[in-house]
Amino acid sequence: MRDSARKNSASINEKLASLAGVATVVLGAGATAEAGIVAAQNVPVGPPAMVNAQTDWDVDGSGTIDFTFEHFLNNASVAKAWIHERGAARFVAPLANLVDGVANIPTSVSIDATLPSGFYFIANARSSITVTTSSAIGQDLAMNWTMGQTGYVGFKFADQGNTYYGWAKLEIDPAGSATKGYGFSITEAYYNNTPGSGIRVGATSDPVVPEPSAYALALLAAGGVAAYRSRRKPTAA
Repeated sequence: MRDSARKNSASINEKLASLAGVATVVLGAGATAEAGIVAAQNVPVGPPAMVNAQTDWDVDGSGTIDFTFEHFLNNASVAKAWIHERGAARFVAPLANLVDGVANIPTSVSIDATLPSGFYFIANARSSITVTTSSAIGQDLAMNWTMGQTGYVGFKFADQGNTYYGWAKLEIDPAGSATKGYGFSITEAYYNNTPGSGIRVGATSDPVVPEPSAYALALLAAGGVAAYRSRRKPTAA
């Protein structure tokens, strides 16, 4: 009977040690977890008020320019505002728009490597998008936007060989405003800083999940309950 009790005690200790080991791994993993969805840097951003000037947007603050917003007058003295895509950075376009306009995307759509039907990342051959021209929407946005409208756009950019996905709120000034020729701005933007991971349009944080420490404590608690019950089991006479 004593040998049986010793075996039961050893078995309990082994289980507790195993659970403690798992808990330690879980806690250790939590210390190095990725931050996930984060706010973009240098926002709000848009074309400058000065004619023939540009504003650069470095989405993640890495020192690499991802997009440039330009305000200029063409040869006919028509005010225009452009978005220039730098490097591998691209905005999401509507598939039906042959001039590659920036898509006005509903919330809940996921921006990632596999976009839903009707959307695609602007082709590599296209590097500039006209947003506004004088008092109207530029040709490249004609199918999706109106003056004074606020909507959501999707984008991707690259850093050190990795691709990141994000969304931004785009606001276009009303036709009667003093900035009608160049007036648009990105007032809010977020991206997923886990390489290759997508983000839902409108999401500003990761889904709420239990912290790793909560899992670890649950494992240890379960082990304690199991040990207590095992010790209280009556032994055979």
